[in-house]
Amino acid sequence: MKRWLLRIGAILAVAILGLTVLNAQWLAPEPKGGVKLVTAAGLGPASGCGGSAPYHGFAPNSLASILRADKLGAAMVEVRVGQGADGAVLLPVGPACGDAEPASLADLLPQLTRHARLMFNLTSADARLTEGVLDSLAEAGRDPAQERDGFLGSPEALAVIRARHPDVWAWNPDEAEACSRDYILIGWTGFLPGSCKGKTMLVRLDNQIVYWGWPNRLLARMEAEGGNVVISAPGADPLSGIDLPEQIGEVPSTFNGYLWVDDAFAILPALYPRFDTRRQAEIDATARALSERRSQR
Repeated sequence: MKRWLLRIGAILAVAILGLTVLNAQWLAPEPKGGVKLVTAAGLGPASGCGGSAPYHGFAPNSLASILRADKLGAAMVEVRVGQGADGAVLLPVGPACGDAEPASLADLLPQLTRHARLMFNLTSADARLTEGVLDSLAEAGRDPAQERDGFLGSPEALAVIRARHPDVWAWNPDEAEACSRDYILIGWTGFLPGSCKGKTMLVRLDNQIVYWGWPNRLLARMEAEGGNVVISAPGADPLSGIDLPEQIGEVPSTFNGYLWVDDAFAILPALYPRFDTRRQAEIDATARALSERRSQR
């Protein structure tokens, strides 16, 4: 009996060692590049402005808000689009505020900087909206695959996107959360679940530790299968974004995926000060807003 116990113990020890090596993030190749910030509804906030302009004065998802986020250094800017009388339009977020008058994609696209990337949030499953967005891009001469744009929406909307642009990034939070759950269950084996292959994984900022091989090994597995990884902030909404500069410090230094941001006016200058074009009055307003936000946490 003692001999059998020793054998079982040895087998378990070897198995544990093997799993440790298999999922050791420090043995994985270091990811290339750095974190890429996706700013919600332009400068945000994603929840809207409750009838009055945000502290920075830009209505969420307005033309001015989207363009300012781009110029402040966002890797991608989330653009919420809906169906208007004359095609796809930028949707005001929440009650109207500030300069939240709807603008068309035709108004937006010519004003973007050369390297701008957009994450189109398709707010309806209606195929007419999706087709309208794609037609607007085609008319503007913008190839979403070449420009590395992305699309966020319902399965029905994404089916249209994938049919016309099979190589473009198209995803929704439900699929991304399913990938996350499956990976937590079987990621220890070294295999990537089918729900993650070529798809998106959503990782909450406060539970990174439960992901096998985080971050380097996981990133290598997702990259090998053509997937993307997005970090979101804690909250009821799966796409809650970070809204304090110090939260950037909670992201691993080798993480080269995407980080969802809810207050781009505060976060982007903290990470990319060379692009900070805020006036002193705007900087002071940001400091006051952050101070109030921290006091409420």
